[in-house]
Amino acid sequence: MSTKFKTDKVRLSYAINMYEAKANDKGEMKFGVTLLIAKTDTVTIERMKAAAEAVKRIKQPGKDDAFYKAWPRTIHDGDGTKPSTGEPYGPECKGCWVVAVSANEKPGILSLIPEFNPTTDKAHSGDFAKVSLTAFWFDTGTNKGVTFGLNNVLLLERGERIDGRTSAADDFADEIGDAF
Repeated sequence: MSTKFKTDKVRLSYAINMYEAKANDKGEMKFGVTLLIAKTDTVTIERMKAAAEAVKRIKQPGKDDAFYKAWPRTIHDGDGTKPSTGEPYGPECKGCWVVAVSANEKPGILSLIPEFNPTTDKAHSGDFAKVSLTAFWFDTGTNKGVTFGLNNVLLLERGERIDGRTSAADDFADEIGDAF
């Protein structure tokens, strides 16, 4: 079993964190993104569970089968509440599994979006992508389990922005006409 895998099409949230590192709860600078995985995407979820099982079998040998098959605690139900605050997830998370992934280094980002220029454009929260991930074991002393590290991103298509922002061209369309 491999611990590295690729997702099918997922929606990105907090996409800016793929470009700009942010301090985590320990003060470590991390690049990351939150993946919104449609609950109908059983292929991606099965890949995640298989990679998590592989990590557990390596890091925690000799456990019973139920331990290895258990759902990773870092995958959350977007129809439920956030484990950190108890507040409900936003409407963009409904019908999705939610998983935050991170990396010490900036991920490689490629794009299949025709109008996307990787030197000047950035992915937005709400865009769709395929993502390369690696499952790994974490142990903070009081909290341990399997989580997923961010490797690379292939942008597939623009989606409705989650953050509510609009483009300058949209905001000024009546002033600029067809100039853009």
